[in-house]
Amino acid sequence: MGYIFLIMTWLLAGAVWGGIGVAVGPGILMLLVGAIVAGCGCLYSLSERLFGYQLNYAWAGLSIFFTSLMVINFAVPSLKFTGPGHIYMAAFVLIPSYLILFAVRKLATKF
Repeated sequence: MGYIFLIMTWLLAGAVWGGIGVAVGPGILMLLVGAIVAGCGCLYSLSERLFGYQLNYAWAGLSIFFTSLMVINFAVPSLKFTGPGHIYMAAFVLIPSYLILFAVRKLATKF
């Protein structure tokens, strides 16, 4: 039950965050970015659960953030951002990296 909860939490939150990005941000690409963040976070949380939650929040969220940015840069190499575009993308990836991780760790003890 815990693994299903973990997977569904990341995928649902990634879809909602991607939908917010489509509504507020530059377009449908934000849905792909939300899915990439959800996928990276889900894989990280599943592996972290196997090893017993050894990293604190700061390092765990930072590893999800950098992994997501690398996957986005490799998946969509034609992205050409200005300075504000890079800041927006970094904030768009950074916020769910920590918020969803916090929710997963707090709610994982209840299920």
